Amino acid sequence: MERVHIFEEDTQTVAFNGGALFFNLRYFVTESHADCWEEAVSFWTISFAHELAHFESLVHDRQHGRAMENAQRAMLPGLPQVLARPWGCPPGKR
Repeated sequence: MERVHIFEEDTQTVAFNGGALFFNLRYFVTESHADCWEEAVSFWTISFAHELAHFESLVHDRQHGRAMENAQRAMLPGLPQVLARPWGCPPGKR
């Protein structure tokens, strides 16, 4: 995977993949995920893991579940650093 795209569409589509990853910014904002840093990080972490798993399996089967778990496991070690810097700000500032 080489590209990530952000689009804005008034739909319940959260994300999809088609050789690249596509994420719906409007869904993220409408569902109030942007109101809290921790919620935003959680939403994007799970969404990325879910879409990355579709490169292993197109359907929501056991293979997809394992691939999603592996993607989350790969991201988890970096989450404390991300959570410590809300919206990219230095630690202690928002």
